[in-house]
Amino acid sequence: MVELAIGAVSAVVVAALVILLLGSGKGGHSKKTQTKLTHPQTKRERQCPLCSADLAKGQSIRSVLYPKSQGAPDRLMEIKGCPYCYPAPGKRKRICPVCGKEVPYDGDVIARVFDSGERRHVHVLGCSDCYRRKKDTEKN
Repeated sequence: MVELAIGAVSAVVVAALVILLLGSGKGGHSKKTQTKLTHPQTKRERQCPLCSADLAKGQSIRSVLYPKSQGAPDRLMEIKGCPYCYPAPGKRKRICPVCGKEVPYDGDVIARVFDSGERRHVHVLGCSDCYRRKKDTEKN
């Protein structure tokens, strides 16, 4: 009888050790949280969507924001670039965040802008080349 009790207790202890060593999946830190804890990222003010340059305070992205059409939840925007990639060609390459190709100097990036209270959300649709190609294939 005593041997049976000792066997049961040792089985429970072994099971508890396995759970502790492998982790129960609850509590603790996920891999994502562990990365954030060990490698904190510095908060960037803003970044150019075309050339990925970090913009200092006071620097802005050159863009054209069109008025909202009646009943539409968003507005269209043409993004030209930042002081590092526009208007001076050649300083930095302007890369489309959608297709990955270089945006020509006379091209731009088309985006939708959603205004919700204090925040403004910008969703990039593509450069002037890939966005127009996408629209043309949708029409046909």
